Amino acid sequence: MSSPYRVVSASEAGAASRPLPGELAQALATGPFCDALRLAIAATGLSLDRIQYRLRARGAPVSIAALSFWQSGHRRPERSASLSAVGHLEQILGLPAGSLIALLGPPRSRRRSRSGLERPPLEAVWPEPDRVREVLERFGPQCGWDDALARISAHDRVVMNPDGTVRSIRCRQIMRAATDGPDRWMAIYRAENDDPALPRVHARHGCRLGRTHDDDQLGMALGELLFDRALRRDEFVVLDYELEFHSAHSLFEAFGRRFRLPMRQYLIEVDFHPDALPRQCQHAIVPRFEQAHTMACDVPLDRQNRIHGLGLDLEGCSYNLQWHF
Repeated sequence: MSSPYRVVSASEAGAASRPLPGELAQALATGPFCDALRLAIAATGLSLDRIQYRLRARGAPVSIAALSFWQSGHRRPERSASLSAVGHLEQILGLPAGSLIALLGPPRSRRRSRSGLERPPLEAVWPEPDRVREVLERFGPQCGWDDALARISAHDRVVMNPDGTVRSIRCRQIMRAATDGPDRWMAIYRAENDDPALPRVHARHGCRLGRTHDDDQLGMALGELLFDRALRRDEFVVLDYELEFHSAHSLFEAFGRRFRLPMRQYLIEVDFHPDALPRQCQHAIVPRFEQAHTMACDVPLDRQNRIHGLGLDLEGCSYNLQWHF
């Protein structure tokens, strides 16, 4: 088994033996890791850009977003490559060898919900999670608020065009803050077809649009929805936003959500145009996001050429409506 520790040269040992500021010395003695790292970076005066450059030069590349996550406490290094980078960080920041790594302790198990299911990281529910993580890191540690917002309900309404393409998806979501501080939420759309058309994200009520990012190769569109203010614990937020399509390629035959965290109630509706009615409609639950284990049931069109599905207490699965023309 490889070790994150490295032999320290005489010059590096001399740098690490210099007296440390009292607050930093205390943080290295008692933790937590994020506080010690933040104080160590501040003591050197180095920017995250310079630290990233020095890590890369040592063959231990770490993104600026990851460094920001580590010092804010939203994430911590756990993989072997990250632990190796922490060893280099100790040298770059002039810290005693092993002082930061000792604060990490044993690897943490993934958080579990009340149902006992593992809660994977946000990127893990999508195909190509490593690349998805890189996209999410563009938005910095604010993505960490996702875990701090308990899902109460969500309602998606898909409106179709006469040619069978999708016009828009109107989304309404109610969430409750599990802690003080959440001030935004990330809306994520991922196309499942081979010729993806990415929508524009519009904030309608209860939020305003912040940063956006489209990744054509991943077929992913992201929009940062900013709250009016930071929430306090147990406060609710009601978000109303829309995904608007303009491309002729926006032809798909399924829509739904992936539920990494528990969702009490999910309602999904699809409104078809009278000139493009499907021959078959189904709702499907995909346990653990594995398409091979999809459980599908037929759903009839109502008199308004609409289908709907209702899911209760969803977690660790996808809930979809699908149709065939």
